[in-house]
Amino acid sequence: MLQTQKGRLLNDYYIQLYRKERNGVVLQKRGPSCVLSGKNLPKKRMIPKTATMRIARPTDNLPAITKMYMDGLGFTLLGSFEDHAGFDGSILGHEEHPYHLEFTHHKGTTVGQAPTQDNLLVFYIPDTDTWESSCEQMLKAGFNPVVSYNPYWGERGKTFEDVDGYRVVLQNSERLE
Repeated sequence: MLQTQKGRLLNDYYIQLYRKERNGVVLQKRGPSCVLSGKNLPKKRMIPKTATMRIARPTDNLPAITKMYMDGLGFTLLGSFEDHAGFDGSILGHEEHPYHLEFTHHKGTTVGQAPTQDNLLVFYIPDTDTWESSCEQMLKAGFNPVVSYNPYWGERGKTFEDVDGYRVVLQNSERLE
């Protein structure tokens, strides 16, 4: 167990950082636990709430995947590019939402299917009527309903798979339960 002088527990990432003296931080052993001393302990900083998150992933089916996500999730095409250093791409999302999806295809390469069944995008939709109509929309867009790899997602949600094998969960609940 590794603790700061104020008693905060540190995870393995910070343990690796503090194994040696760095910027005045010294690791001192005291019995079975360790205590950090020093005045230059790093402060945890979060990215600003105003930041936009973009999730980017490759596809061999750029036109089909673009259409599926636009039709299934109601995204709009925010931007696209062709032959940008050999890459084509689509950027999807909602102009007012702080997240985007980017799908890219590198000409002359094959990326294949999703590496696991647990590569998920999860959307929490608390209103049951909206959730049910969203699930219908996913089916109409060509997403395949599948059994969730993690049974948790099947308790109050439905899982759908795109043509690349990546999955989208529509969860009928509030977020972070």
